[in-house]
Amino acid sequence: VIGDATILFRTSEPGRGPSESQTSMVPLQDRSVQILIETLLAAGSASDLQTFLVTAVDNVIAIAHAERGILFVPEEGQELRPLVARDAARRDLPELVGISRSIPRQVFETRQANYVLDTESRHDEVSSHSVSLYQLRTVMCAPLRVGERLLGALYVDSRAKSREYTATDLMLFEAVANYLAITIENMRAAESS
Repeated sequence: VIGDATILFRTSEPGRGPSESQTSMVPLQDRSVQILIETLLAAGSASDLQTFLVTAVDNVIAIAHAERGILFVPEEGQELRPLVARDAARRDLPELVGISRSIPRQVFETRQANYVLDTESRHDEVSSHSVSLYQLRTVMCAPLRVGERLLGALYVDSRAKSREYTATDLMLFEAVANYLAITIENMRAAESS
């Protein structure tokens, strides 16, 4: 339950009431859920787009237990450049050293979110040379989409094995990226009017 809204997951057919075992409430005490709600609220109170994006990337880093988070946007010729680059201490990254550039590019081109887990034990399976070179243990990246339009890619990584991402984590990460994309679009429209 969030305010007046209730999130309900059903495994039964429509029209049939869920049994007690089929109802799953979002745990509001969960730190990641609290951070996610803070991100949603920040969109309404941010003074400008850049302020909101910095807050959002900081919060995504915390939710993903990552070391760094970068929001990439396309330039002329569809080359991606970092718009916001932050670390887990909520500081700007002065230069982007030791990150994978091929994963955000692949995610942007394919429009598909992706994650790489525990690369230390799977060097032969990792397609990104920089992931192996810089000893990145976990990487997660999702496109920023509004309908068919691509606004960029959201990327987090870590050299520590702090957390094993799952397909569910990737779905949540992709949902956050889509929310960011819609918010970016709305705030840009409001700033230009």
